[in-house]
Amino acid sequence: MAKFGYGIITPSGPYIGTGNIKNKCHNDFGSGRWLGLRRALTGCFLLGALAGVVSFPEYAPAANPTWSPMTPMSTARCYLASGTSGGTIYAIGGGLSSGYTAVVEAFDPATNTWVTKASLPSTRCSMGSATMGGSIFVVGGNNAAFADQTTLEVYDPATNTWAGKTGMLTARSALAAGAIGGTLYAIGGNVFAGPNLATVEAYDTATDTWTTKAPMLTARNGLAVATVGGTLYAIGGSDSATIMAVEAYDPATNTWRAMANLPTARANLGAVVAGGIIYAIGGTDSITILTKVDAYDPATNTWTVMTPIATARMNFGAASVGTTIYIFGGDAVAGRIATGESGCVASYVSPLGAQLAAALSVSPAVSATGETVTVRLTVTNTGSGAANTVAPAIRVSAGASLVTLAAGPTPANAASLAAGAAATFVYTYTTSTGSGGSVQFSATGSGTDAGTSAVVSAQATAGLTVTYNPSSVPPPAAGAVAKGRMLAAPNMLDLGDPATRIVFTFKGDPNGQTEIDIYDEARQCLGTLKGTIDSNGIGTVAITGLGVNGKKLGTGTYWAIARGGGVKDRRPFAVVRRKR
Repeated sequence: MAKFGYGIITPSGPYIGTGNIKNKCHNDFGSGRWLGLRRALTGCFLLGALAGVVSFPEYAPAANPTWSPMTPMSTARCYLASGTSGGTIYAIGGGLSSGYTAVVEAFDPATNTWVTKASLPSTRCSMGSATMGGSIFVVGGNNAAFADQTTLEVYDPATNTWAGKTGMLTARSALAAGAIGGTLYAIGGNVFAGPNLATVEAYDTATDTWTTKAPMLTARNGLAVATVGGTLYAIGGSDSATIMAVEAYDPATNTWRAMANLPTARANLGAVVAGGIIYAIGGTDSITILTKVDAYDPATNTWTVMTPIATARMNFGAASVGTTIYIFGGDAVAGRIATGESGCVASYVSPLGAQLAAALSVSPAVSATGETVTVRLTVTNTGSGAANTVAPAIRVSAGASLVTLAAGPTPANAASLAAGAAATFVYTYTTSTGSGGSVQFSATGSGTDAGTSAVVSAQATAGLTVTYNPSSVPPPAAGAVAKGRMLAAPNMLDLGDPATRIVFTFKGDPNGQTEIDIYDEARQCLGTLKGTIDSNGIGTVAITGLGVNGKKLGTGTYWAIARGGGVKDRRPFAVVRRKR
């Protein structure tokens, strides 16, 4: 059962200026610096065989759907796993009023009926589960002896069979799971009579192996996990108390970041994605079992309070098919067995005809600094009715300093998108002239259903890799250089690029001369550049990758120290070698 408690790199090369390089340096480096509330495991407190469903208009957090009963499961249970495959919903294992069950039931939304399927090989509860490639992955949990498990078992609905796979690295229960591509992520949880965990492990379906990933910012058990647009969201849970924290995990960078908190701290809740929106349902604040439903929009990082479910519950199963959300099973009252309710949430069928899908592409996907990239958002109406005024929105969710929007979107919107039609919106970005890195774009296409005027929306993400190109960095403008000072652009020299150079621009006495000494990390002077200052008081000296005094520069940190002609300044620079 779930345990709920409640330096700088510098270039190497010859120095080319208006004067000559000489073999002596001024020794003026001086003194300058070198750069869960736990509850006893006494059984599962059940909400009978509760089952329910609700449908929201796609991307309509303001909608007020109603909840009504659906057919209950044959086996009342809590702390179960759940999943969806091919439009069928599965309830897997879990806890009973006394003991555990391995029973698996499948629900057909078209007929509103449950049928029994092949049992879970390892009887357990408080597992994590996710669907990949049509198969349902069930991981971790604890058994009837309260022993935490590493077990991973995979259900194939096509053959109604289970297969054992390599277990997790960390045995735990009260965890959550999510899937992106061919990777399963096991997130958080706790160890019986031990701590709550921030642990994250990733299972590669191609190699049947697990690896450790960056931990969450907040350790927790009883959390919910949902996936939207290639990002995993960890929602709520419990550590020493129930928490509001929401975190987003980016598999591309293996990093977590804090997002907008839940409106109410809670644990043992459910989370379901419908129409690109995450719905956080039920749970407990450690005192009361809740009916709350809140909707999270990843595009705006905001929560909206929704119509509550009919009956308070926690530790239940949750799934979605299209824009319809289903919840089933669970606990009704903490500390005692719930009485009498069979089905509490029902089907609300959305009248929407329009449904949107989004795809985002970046060309080229790898770009050097100082170049132009094109980002295309394609929105397709996959529904049966028209969508009106379909408009794009895009943001840079990571690496914002590396790109600047130059133009777009073109067009600004699509007045009408018929069923089956698509519209493409084009944006142009320029990459920065600074260092390289990774960029993540997040885009939303939204419009209104022609029949109901309800909002419909879809999200998509895409990445860009920016590589550093020193030649993209122009020399500093003369007006940017203060009297007596020196600027360098860029501050990095790439030995792998034959065109690389650093230009030192300085401002001193008109028609004077400045000498620039080059020091290495050991404070050894490698040579001196002599620069002439023009009648406006501006002078420049360039360093390329050829070397100093016939000596090649190696990778590392260097200093350029200017003196004379009214100039006295120092600048660090770096030498790197990138493959071309």
